[in-house]
Amino acid sequence: MTAVKIALTEAIRQFRAALEQRDILAPERIFADGRLHRCDAEGRNGNGDAAYVLRLDPVPSGGFQNWRDGRGWDNWRADLGRGLTAEEEAAYRCCVKLDRAKQKREDARRKAEASARADTIWREALPSTDHPYLSRKHVGSYGLRVSRAKLLVPVRDAEGKLHSLQFIDATGTKKFLSGSRVRGCFFTIGEPAGVILIGEGYATGASAYEGSGHASVIAFDGGNLKAVATAIRAKFPLARLVLLADDDYLTTGNPGLTKAHEAATAVGGVVAVPDFGADRPAAASDFNDLARHAGPDAVRRCIEATLAANNTDGARR
Repeated sequence: MTAVKIALTEAIRQFRAALEQRDILAPERIFADGRLHRCDAEGRNGNGDAAYVLRLDPVPSGGFQNWRDGRGWDNWRADLGRGLTAEEEAAYRCCVKLDRAKQKREDARRKAEASARADTIWREALPSTDHPYLSRKHVGSYGLRVSRAKLLVPVRDAEGKLHSLQFIDATGTKKFLSGSRVRGCFFTIGEPAGVILIGEGYATGASAYEGSGHASVIAFDGGNLKAVATAIRAKFPLARLVLLADDDYLTTGNPGLTKAHEAATAVGGVVAVPDFGADRPAAASDFNDLARHAGPDAVRRCIEATLAANNTDGARR
């Protein structure tokens, strides 16, 4: 085996290891042709949920993405055991730009396909009046549908375009339509008016709406709170925005509370935290937990107290 063949083999070995670290199932044959190739991600229904680009000239490099983990695109370059020459560095940076362009085109295509699938599934689904998940959470169905025993929550942007669906099964397991856009998208319960509540999950939003009467916007997860709050602020510039924090007090850094404060700061809103009192149930963290523990009036009082504690009632100055 020549020295060149050994170098190429080592580059592919390194690339395969990098794919595996992103939970991407590296195909038996990895194509090093500079083109974007779809492959599978780990986990159930991970078929086609990842992609990679690899080239060997002028520098073994490329990139990859696992659409299931939400971490975006990773650039990759082989460890050559030395630094790059100025010429190699310039060529590598050019390749990075080309890879990004390929990834963006593929990402846009996937999102368009997912939006079309979401529309078909949504149109064929039946209105949901009851579901084991809703019964367990003690909340109603507000514009939801059901398909194959799963609740469907529509995921729309600020203009109302349907981008994805959240599927919730009887056990509460949630997932989104593969390849779809979720960031900055949301679902709204009620008619937005002077006060708009923004929280993470459907049950939280439904409990807050039932307890307070204010429209609730579901951002689906803490990482999406800021993007959704920003979209709501742009659409309703005079509204009073209340971020409904998940109080993840058992998790280091309390991500639910942290993300709620970040979103509130970005849009001039306020943060409401569920107050369970001295007899807080183990692991209780959100407003649905509060509603089931102490009733809808407890949710209302908590939100009203948050508004009253801020002289603007949560309004943006």
